[in-house]
Amino acid sequence: MKIDEKYKSRKFLLALLASIVSSIALFTIDFSGATWVSAQSIILGLYGAANVTNKKVIKDDSRD
Repeated sequence: MKIDEKYKSRKFLLALLASIVSSIALFTIDFSGATWVSAQSIILGLYGAANVTNKKVIKDDSRD
């Protein structure tokens, strides 16, 4: 996978959008720093889990 393709994936764009939204919420509404850290942890955890699942599915498909 090329680097350009990596940043065009829906997973990455969704994680980026969620991170941007939580960052905007930190500065515009009553969003504490601890809540922002929790949101970032959830976003990155879900993104990482999706990547691991994707790699597993691709690996299993290549065996068939």
